[in-house]
Amino acid sequence: MGPRNAESNEQHRQRIQQAKSFLQEAVGDVPTAFGKLAWISSRRVYGLDEYVCASLEEVVPSEIASRELRNLHRQLFRKWLGLRLEEQVKDLAEYVEYLRSRDEERKQFLRLSQSEENLIPPGTNRAERYQFETDFAVVLELSEK
Repeated sequence: MGPRNAESNEQHRQRIQQAKSFLQEAVGDVPTAFGKLAWISSRRVYGLDEYVCASLEEVVPSEIASRELRNLHRQLFRKWLGLRLEEQVKDLAEYVEYLRSRDEERKQFLRLSQSEENLIPPGTNRAERYQFETDFAVVLELSEK
């Protein structure tokens, strides 16, 4: 491997780290696990395995941005899925409360909750998909009471 390849690999690693830092900061502003999942899901191109985040793409190339968004989506999905049912209900209630003062984000949540498919990352195995679908249905039902 010549010096040019080493420099290229190092630059690539730096761009990946820039993307991760950017995303951690962006998602850090969202107060709940479900909110973070909704945020990342809104960056997914509906029906495709691609993600778009214009502000991130100003920092890193689009292919790195999309890959890191996909990876973060999987992490955030599994984090929410790992919560106990009562924690999910509380988390969703806190997120809805947070949205009350944010009209545009509230509309976004309503679209997402009507299309739960976008909340599920591409490539999710059947067991996790089923668990999410059943948990989410129960959480929504309990949240309406």
